[in-house]
Amino acid sequence: MSFALYAAGLIGGPSDSSGLMHWGKAGRGKWITVYANAGHVYMEVAGIRFDTSGAKVTGSRWQNDLRTNAGFVARHPPGL
Repeated sequence: MSFALYAAGLIGGPSDSSGLMHWGKAGRGKWITVYANAGHVYMEVAGIRFDTSGAKVTGSRWQNDLRTNAGFVARHPPGL
């Protein structure tokens, strides 16, 4: 996740899921929401989930099916 956020200019360097629990602003964003806990992170962009755990199902990390966000904190980039 940090690779995508870095490439978009939203973070300054690599971060693990624990670090992303405190990144950006709290809560859901208008377009981008990052969900993180101590062991995993995924994001939703315009209602589509980008999640490394999805690669085994479709071959793509982009998933149309959303997952429960129980146990995750929601963070978003300011303005997005």
